[in-house]
Amino acid sequence: MSLECAWEHWCCGDPPGQYGPFRFLQWHDFSDSKKRKRLSHYRCMMMEVQTRAMANFYWYERPTVEQARAMLVNVLPELPISDVTAKNRQRRKQQLKWSSVLQEIRENRRRVNN
Repeated sequence: MSLECAWEHWCCGDPPGQYGPFRFLQWHDFSDSKKRKRLSHYRCMMMEVQTRAMANFYWYERPTVEQARAMLVNVLPELPISDVTAKNRQRRKQQLKWSSVLQEIRENRRRVNN
């Protein structure tokens, strides 16, 4: 799932599937530990974006899909994602999967802390 799609689900939910915003999901909503761990990773990534959106006054409490996209567009340049891949290819930040962005952020934290 792309970061943009994941962020929309975090903020707005999935209306066709009749799910509310994913930010309200809890660990006990999932049946096994693998899914709970996935929620933990997902929450970590989304909270990184949400925290930056709130700090810069981009946050809407009940955003529309368009407002959610605008929040992400405003926050995306602030995320510690390198512009090129390990093979020196241009990285398209808008098309990254949320798990790839989380991995980049965690690697950046390790570099900064060491």
